[in-house]
Amino acid sequence: MVLFGGIMRRREERRARVAKAMAEGIAQERAKWQDWNRRRLEAEAEGRPFNEPPPSKPQPENKPEVS
Repeated sequence: MVLFGGIMRRREERRARVAKAMAEGIAQERAKWQDWNRRRLEAEAEGRPFNEPPPSKPQPENKPEVS
C-alpha cells in the first residue's frame, strides 16, 4: 500500500508540472499575440502600413510543416 501511495504521489506531481508548463506556454503565446496586436493597432492609428505576419504556433519537431 505504501508503494502504491508513492507511485500515485509521483504521478500527481508529474501532472502538476505538466499543467504548469502548459499554462506558462499559453501565457507566452498570449503575450506574443497581444504584443503583435498592439503594434498592429498603433500602426493603424498612425496611418502606417503594417505587414508583420501574426505569430504562429511552432511546428512539432517530429512533424513536417504543412503548406
